[in-house]
Order: sequence, then structure tokens, then C-alpha cells
Amino acid sequence: MRADEIFMADLSGLSWRTQFNVDFLAHLLIFACWIAWRHRFRPVGFALALLCVLGGSVVSLLDLLTISVDARGRVARLLLGARYAEIAMDSENISK
Repeated sequence: MRADEIFMADLSGLSWRTQFNVDFLAHLLIFACWIAWRHRFRPVGFALALLCVLGGSVVSLLDLLTISVDARGRVARLLLGARYAEIAMDSENISK
């Protein structure tokens, strides 16, 4: 059996494997949406999102590791990505 056949069979089985697969699929889809949003829905963001869904946790972990090193400890930059500079400039204008 192929992996997709096993996955679909598990989903229709209504067992603990169904819950695990649904949870894992939800994780991958939510992470992919965040990646696409973080890259402002540009083609590179969609490509990374697709890679995260198809590659699973390995690709998601590598992407998260890469962006966390790039953020250098700034959680806002990690979470906001391309939007970070825009928000940082707005907060500087407000404080003046």
C-alpha cells in the first residue's frame, strides 16, 4: 500500500489512528497557513507552505529552525516575518 492509501484508510477507520492523522494534518495545514501569511502570500510563501504540507514535520522543523536563527531572539520578528519591519516603523512613529 502507498502512504496516501494508508492515510485515507486510517481516516475512514475511526480509531486512535484517525485522531492522530487528523491532528497531524491540522498541524501541517495551520503551519502552512502561517508560513504563507508570514511571507505575505507571495509565491515563495506558497512554495514553502506546500513543502511543509508535503514534507511533514521535517520540513516544518527546518523552516522553523532557519527563521528562529534569522530572528536572533526577537520573537516578534520570528512570528511576523516580512511584516516585522512595517510594524517596527509604525511603533517608532507613534513614540515620536
